[in-house]
Order: sequence, then C-alpha cells, then structure tokens
Amino acid sequence: MLKNNQISNAQKPSLLTIGLNFYVSLSLLLATSPALANEPSIIADPGASNRPDILKAPNETLIINITNPDSKGVSMNEYNRFNTPSTGTILNNSNKNIDTKIAGQIEANYRLNKEASLIINKVNSAEKSSLKGNLEVAGSRADVVIANPNGISVDGLNMINSRSLTLTTGNINKLSPKEIELISDKSIDIVGDGLNDKSSDYTNVISNAININSNIHANELNIIGEKEVASSSGKLYNDVKAKNQENSFSLDSSAIGGMYANKIKLVGTSNGVGVNNNGLVIANNNIEISLDGDIVNAGAIASNKEARIEANTITNKDEALIAAKENLNIKADTLVNTSSQIYAKDINVEAKKLVNNSSSQARVDTVRSQGTMYLNKEGVNRYKLGVNLKELKEKISAKLAKKLGKDISELDEKEVNELVLKEAANKDGALYALNLHKDSHLVGTSQKIFHNLRLDYDTNEVVVDTRRAEKNEQKRTITYSIVKDVLNEEDKANFIPGSIIANSDINLNVNDILNDKSVIYAGGDLRLNSDSVENIALMLNNHVNSYSVYKWKEKKKWYRGRGWKTKGGTGKVFSFSYTDVGLPAVFAAGNNIVGSTQDFSNYALNDDIKLANVDLDKFSEPIFNSPIIKNLNRRVKNQGYYYSLDSINSAYIANILDALYEARNESISKFKKEAKDKNVKASALVMANNIDLDAKGNISLAGSVVADSLNLNADKKIKLKGADLAASGDTNIAANDIEIDSSDLKSKNLSLNANNNINLDQSKSQFSKVSNLEATNDINLQAGNDIKVSGSNLDASGDINLNSGNDIEIKADEFSYTHHVSSKGMKFDESVKRVSAANLDAKDINLNAKNALLVSSTHLNALKDINLNASDIILAAQSNTSEATAINSSKSLLSKKQTIDSAVSSEVVSTTLNSGNNINLNSANDIYLVSSKLKSDKDINLNSNNNILFENGYNVEASSHASKKSKISLNPNAFYKSSFDLVANGSKKAVYSTIDSGNDINLNAKSALSLKGANLNSSSDINLNAELIAISNTNDKSYRKEEHKSSKVGILKPNEVLKDIVVDLKRKLSPIKETKDKFSSLSTPT
Repeated sequence: MLKNNQISNAQKPSLLTIGLNFYVSLSLLLATSPALANEPSIIADPGASNRPDILKAPNETLIINITNPDSKGVSMNEYNRFNTPSTGTILNNSNKNIDTKIAGQIEANYRLNKEASLIINKVNSAEKSSLKGNLEVAGSRADVVIANPNGISVDGLNMINSRSLTLTTGNINKLSPKEIELISDKSIDIVGDGLNDKSSDYTNVISNAININSNIHANELNIIGEKEVASSSGKLYNDVKAKNQENSFSLDSSAIGGMYANKIKLVGTSNGVGVNNNGLVIANNNIEISLDGDIVNAGAIASNKEARIEANTITNKDEALIAAKENLNIKADTLVNTSSQIYAKDINVEAKKLVNNSSSQARVDTVRSQGTMYLNKEGVNRYKLGVNLKELKEKISAKLAKKLGKDISELDEKEVNELVLKEAANKDGALYALNLHKDSHLVGTSQKIFHNLRLDYDTNEVVVDTRRAEKNEQKRTITYSIVKDVLNEEDKANFIPGSIIANSDINLNVNDILNDKSVIYAGGDLRLNSDSVENIALMLNNHVNSYSVYKWKEKKKWYRGRGWKTKGGTGKVFSFSYTDVGLPAVFAAGNNIVGSTQDFSNYALNDDIKLANVDLDKFSEPIFNSPIIKNLNRRVKNQGYYYSLDSINSAYIANILDALYEARNESISKFKKEAKDKNVKASALVMANNIDLDAKGNISLAGSVVADSLNLNADKKIKLKGADLAASGDTNIAANDIEIDSSDLKSKNLSLNANNNINLDQSKSQFSKVSNLEATNDINLQAGNDIKVSGSNLDASGDINLNSGNDIEIKADEFSYTHHVSSKGMKFDESVKRVSAANLDAKDINLNAKNALLVSSTHLNALKDINLNASDIILAAQSNTSEATAINSSKSLLSKKQTIDSAVSSEVVSTTLNSGNNINLNSANDIYLVSSKLKSDKDINLNSNNNILFENGYNVEASSHASKKSKISLNPNAFYKSSFDLVANGSKKAVYSTIDSGNDINLNAKSALSLKGANLNSSSDINLNAELIAISNTNDKSYRKEEHKSSKVGILKPNEVLKDIVVDLKRKLSPIKETKDKFSSLSTPT
C-alpha cells in the first residue's frame, strides 16, 4: 500500500496535464518489479567517521539523523547499506521538533548545530542500493545526494521537501564534495514505480550506465555521463570539467520508461556514448541533449518549448517522435528519420548527412489489362468509345477559341478534330491502339491495316475503313495489353513515411540530403545550404505491348493434288515501358524555398505520368492542432493517383483500364490561396510560395515543383525530365546548359537563360510526351549558343522571344519504326515515320539568331506580329512517310510463282505562320522557304541581303505489283515457260508555298528572287525587288508502267527488273537534289 503522499501510477499526469498541446498516441505500459526477498534496510558504515543515526518511527518510517554539516553546510553520511523501504524514510535536517508529512511529529536531530544545505549519502559497500517509498527532508529544504558506485535501483521513490536530488554511481571526494568522478561501470536503473521528484528544483542522474524502464517525473531533469562533474552557478553537478575520451556512457529507456520534467538536459561528451530511448522524454519547458556518441530514439522526445539535440548520429525510428512546440535545433554528423516524425515550430538542422525515409514494406502487385479488336475484310468498322466525344470537343473548342482570340464558329474544324482525336486516344484503349497502328501495313502485303480513322460524335464511336487485301483472308486483328505494377493495398494503407514538418521555418545546413518516399515541409521558409539534395519517390514499372496480325490462305499445288497454305503473320510489335509513382516524396514550403546547393535532384519518373496525392491542407494548420500530430500512427491516407492526360502515352494505360487506381484519383484540394480544384501532379513534389535555389553543380527535377515564384540557378546544368513546374508568379531558370524533356512549365513570366545551349525535347524517348511551356505573360529563351526545339509547345498570352548567339532550330517531333518478317514463302519489310508539329502561340513572336534560323513543320500563331531575324532563315517541311514491301513465293513440283508488292507514301507537313498583324523575315544572307504557308491580316515582308528562294516539297503515292511464274512441262516445244508481269503506279503532287496577306506583300532580295511553285495572294500590292527574279511553276506528275514478258527458254530475273523500277521511281519522285545539298546541314529532308 502506498504511504502518505507517495505518488501512484494512477496519479501520474498524462501528457496533456504536463502542458503539451498535442496528443501522442503511444501505449504506455507500466509494470511493477517484483519485491525484494528481504525487506530493505539502511545501515551506517561502522568504520566511517561520518556515521548517521538510524531510528524508526511508530508507523515504521525510518528516521536518519544526519551528521552535523561543516562550515559550508555539507552533511556527509556514510553507509554500508542504503535501501529506503516502501514504508518511507526521513532525512532529519531539523534541530528542533518538527511535523513531517510521512511520520507526523518527530524529535529534533540532536547532532545538528545548524541545518544542512547539502545532505550527501555515500554508500561504501559492494551492495547495490534500492530506493523505494517516500524520502522526506525534515526541516529546511536541502540538496540530497545518494552516491553508490555499485549501482542504484529506483522503484517508486518519491521525494519530499528536497531542493534537489542527485543519484550517482560516482565517487564523491570528502574534501571536494561538490565534485563527482565516474569510474564505475555499474548502472542506475529506474524500474517499477519509477521516480517522482517534482518537488525538487532539479534532479541529477549521473552515471556511466542508466537504464530507464519506468517513469521519471521531475521539475528539471539532468542526465549526465561524464568522468568528472563539478558544480557552478548555484547548482550542483551541472558543469563538465573536461572531455574524457576514455570514458563510456550508455542510456537505455524501454517502451515502459519515460522522463517527464519541465526541463530536461542530457550531457555525455565522452567516447562510446550511446542513448537508446524507447520510452517518453517529455519536457514542459526545454530539452537539451549533448552527446559525443549516438542517439537511437524509438519513443518520443518532446518539449513544450525548445529542444536542442546534439550527437554524432541521431536515429529516429519505428514511428518515433522528436518534437518541440517552439525551436528544435539538431546538430549531428548524421540524422536519420525513418518512418518517424520530427515536428516543431522552427527546425534547424546542422549535419553532414540527412536521411528522411521509410522502413515500411512496399510490395508491388501486378495488374493486367488486354483486348483484341477484330477488323472486317472490307467496309466500315465501328468501335464504341469510353470517352464522351461531344463533351471533349466542346471543352477543346472553348480552350482553342480562347487561345486564338476567336469565336468557336471561326475555328478550323480539321484542327479541332485532330486535337479531339489526340485527347480521346489518351483516354480510351481501343482508340489508343488504333492510333498506334494507323500507318502500319498488313503483314505480307503492301496495304495498310485500315484507312481513314475518324470520330463519329453522334454515335460516340471511332470509325475506320478496311479494304480487301488477299482473296482468302482469315484474320485481321489488333491486340493490346498493359502490365502494370501497383502498390500492394495493405502496404499502401500502412505505409509510414519519414516526416520532417515545421509550422514555420526549416533551416537545413546539411551536406547531403536524401528525402526518400517521405515528407519535408515548412509552413514558412525552407532554407538550404547543402552539397546534394535528392528527393525521390517510389517508381512503379508499367509495360505496354500492342501488335497486329494478318493471315490469309493460299492454294498450293502438290504432286498428288491441291491444298491450302496459311500465310501472313504478326505485324509491328509496339513494346515500351514507362513509370508512374507508387509513393510520393514531398519537399515543400508554405512560403519560400531558398538556398544554395551543389546538386539538387527531384526525381522518380521516366517520362510521362505524374502522380500527386499529398493533402497539404493539413500542413497549413498550426502544428500542435494538426491531425498529423494528433494521430501519431501517421498512416499515409488517400494515397490516390492523379494522371496527366495530355500525352499519347499516358492514355488509357493509366486511367480507364485500371479501376483500382481510378477509384483513388484524388487531387490536392488547394495550395495557399489558389483555387480549391488546383491539381498538382507530383511524384517527387517540391512546393513553396517562392523557390530560390542556387546550385554550384547541377539541378535535376522530375515530378512537380509548385511555387508562387520560382528561381533556379546552376553553375553547370539544369535538367527537367518528366517534370511539372507551376508558378503563379515568375519562373527564372538559368544555367550553363538547360535541358527540358517531356515536362510542363507554367508561369506568369517564363525565362530560360543559358550560357551555352537550350534544348527542348532533344533527348526524350519516342513514346514520351513533348514539353509544354505556358506563360500568362511572356516566354523568353536566351542562349549564348544554340536553341533547339523538337515538337514542343510554347504558349504565351504575351510575347514569345527566342534569342540565340548561334542557331535556332525548331522542328517537329518524329516517331519512326521499322518491321521485318520472314517466313517460308514470305518476306515483309515496312518502315514508318510520323511527325508531330511544334507549336508557338503568342501575342508577338520574335525569333532572333546570330547565324541560322530553321523552322521545320512548325506552327507559329501570333495575335500581332511575327518577326524572324537571322543570317539565314529556312522555313522547311518534314514528311510523314511509310514504305512497305511484301515478297510472296510458292512452288510445286514443276512450277514456281513469286509476287512482289510495294507501296510508298509521303505527306508533307508544312510550316505555317499566322499573324493578326505583320509578318517580317529579315536575313543577312538567304531566305529559303519549302512548302510553307504564311498568312497575315496586314503586311508580309521578306528582306534578304542575298537570295530569297521558294521551293516545294511533294506528296507522293506509289505502288507496284510484280509477278514471276515459271513452269516445266512435257511439251517438247515449250519444255520451260516463264513470264514476268509488272504494274507500277505513282503520283507526285507539289505542295506549294503560299503567302496570303490582308495588305501588302513585299519581297526584297539584293541578289536573286526565285518563286518556284509559289502562290502569292494580296488584298493590296505585291512588290518584288531583286537583281534577278525567276518565276516558275511546278507540275504534278503521275506515273504508270506496265511490263509483260514471257519466254520459253529463259527470262530476265524479276529482282533485276524490280531494282530498275525502284531506281526509276526514286529518280522521279525525289525532291530537287541541289536544294537538299545546300541546306542539308540545317533542314530536315522532305
């Protein structure tokens, strides 16, 4: 039974009563150690001169009449045994009768001339002390010291009327009683009912080994592991005399142990220091921990005010907590936060290395989706779509009309339909597969799988036409399959990231930072001073496979009769992989991210699909009211997926066919004061009001970077791959080289400044989306050397300005493939190239290159002026091309047959310049236009210091069918017969350059002006000025050739005939060689 005012476990205050304004959901299991076999007792050392008297009160309370203090108020008391019983113990420090709390009135300590200020209880035997029950100082308050080099066990000790309590396994020098020397390796153990010393001003626990398996309640708690400890500033044993590298110190706190105090200080600067905390270290005021060894925290270290933790290595693991309501200062060589939380108002970290990660399991499961489309031999084929075409068209039309400043009725229907097809293909599996194969040929033939892919808005279907290729067609199909990695549902629900979250600011003065599938978030500023920052999400691999099959049956003659043989096979197999994210990494701030680093990397994705799912609303709440704090099981909830739909590859792969992900498709509700429906597609997420990063090396970003304003500066390279950068204010990116692949950049003003080169989509993979740069004001690209753009989209409500110290090259993105099939009796080869135009849309478009300016298969649309200035200006055209050759052979005993079918097509994709005001091209040398379209509401001006040359490319369609038959018969007049038949058709239609002006057309060349196949249309005047003017027309050409040969003796080999035909076709269908040679280094062949 507990005596008098001894504190029971039930009376021990919770975290809330200590004053912490947050809830820690950790189970605290309190156990009681077994009672000692013999009732503890206190025995004075008979051989010591400082022997106290031991008495017993009627209620079994022990009364110790301490020795008379010296002139400094120190009472030295020495014992053979010092075990305080559960019935209570009194240190009688009164020289008169006095009332006590645990024994009533007791008599005066006759030994005292005056009351002591320091009562030292020194144990000289080899026996460990056991401290239980109430220990009361009768009379004036005094500092109490219990020193036993052989160890101390505390189980339910409750201090009364002490000014301070010191428990130590050190030696106390009688001549210098306020100094302690630790030479023992014995421990102080807090067990059972623990230690309650809340009545003292402060509590010292001084030992080389401390085991806390129960609770310590104190006002100010000091844990010290030093060889030599002194006293100063009016407090006992609070000063470390000198570092001792030979000493060792360990502190272990179990899950049922805890330290509760207004202020907690832990000091151990010797080698071998080790602190393992599995319990609770809770301070209502400050926590101060200073160690030269390691701290492993698997419990909670929390302060209601400030906390300072200093050690070699600090490991926060197993859902542990380090928290401070005000400042948290951490200094270490290495700080590791694994599936745990570090929270404070302000967090300051000084370290060589910071690792914020998770130890949670993240198993990956596999989901498969597949389908096969069957196509008719000939006729119309219809397939229902899962996307609403009419709604999609309305949405796209409204967006396009707003961008072009037109009414929806004024839009080009063909352009709208192309955009709807692209978007719909990204959302429907069947349409995606059809679009992938639209230029592929039927295996073994020169005919395409289908023709004329189109959308039926009324029936919500995709429609394609098919034509008969072979007489006995058996199969014509397109098959697709998607194999996706998905995060295991159980693991996703139970995943615990590392979290470092400050309600205000985070200052990271850290050499290397790794944030792996975890969260670093500052409600205010996040300031960096580091060599390397890596922000990494968990990637999931996905594989796409699609192919066509075409088969037919062919009669075969055998020696004893006839039979059927199946021919054909599998067409081009499209197989590619991409990644999306399973678990995000967040590196974010509510205000600014600023600082300098050697290298900054934010990555997870390869190219296309971006995921977001971090509820940042919770981060904006006051930290100690936040649900993040209140629920310390800290599971990642709503781990949904949000996919980008604006590339051909994200498509149905990630959205429609995976209902599991679709059900979790959640977006971030808001960021700061922005709209609630703002979506942030993030795998690795960097977010802040303002982000200012200076890297001495490189900056590499993927995932999302979101800010009010964004400034990235790197001495070497800035590389964006699969990144999504969004700034409501300005974005400024500066480096020696800038590489942007498959990324989206949105900003008010967007500026890219490179000392060397700027490359947009120059190294992306074939199946990746192109980049999109968008600004509500201006887009400015400034390069000391080259600017190269491939298929990218630049869209500015203000101006687009590109300035290069050397060349500017803007061309279409190319997608190409080849396919070869060879089987018995059949050979099939095809090659396909498709281009996707680059687009520049702005108020004014200004392109300035010191040397050459190449614009190829690109669309420039300006509400006002288009101005191109360079040494040489080339407006060129790339082409969509396809070629297929099928060789089929059959033979019987006495006959052979071989057919060769080939088809070639080429379609020019013109460069277009459309201006609401003027178009101005100014060249210091030549201006060269191939199949280009210029249209303005006002003037079109072309000014060259040398030549202006117009050329035209060609749309080509050509096919041929050749067959050879040979037969051996018993006819003596025609023992061997052979024949060769050829039918070849071709057409070449010129694609003219056109200049269409709402006012004047002015073409001024100092040397030659060559208008070959050019159409000039002006609502006012056409002015041509040159030393030499040549105007010529280009006629369309068609080609047909038939050959029929037969012989009874021999015949020309069909392969030689075919070779001649191919040479002849190439000669007639190729563009002009001289033009190609002149501009081969700058333009893309037509």
